[in-house]
Amino acid sequence: MERYYRFFRGRRCEDDERQVGRWDRVAGEASGRWRRIYLEKYRKKGVHFIEPNEEEVSPGIRQTLNHWAFDPTSDSLNRFREEKGDLVADEDADDDDSD
Repeated sequence: MERYYRFFRGRRCEDDERQVGRWDRVAGEASGRWRRIYLEKYRKKGVHFIEPNEEEVSPGIRQTLNHWAFDPTSDSLNRFREEKGDLVADEDADDDDSD
């Protein structure tokens, strides 16, 4: 944990490329295996919102993602659903019509 804190604070070492690659394969936007598995479970279950303090789908995977500094949110779920071709409601559109 201390290594990641130091990296965040600007310290660099020869192992950085490997460690950043590990993060990318676990939780990265493009290729994060566990991130994709987790969000796909929500998608298949039909749940459209990720509650910050409740886990409806996979506590184990969520804990793994938290260890890798990825905090799943409804926004990340909606981006994932859009990538998969799902229709995602634009909540801001309703606010504009009320004027």
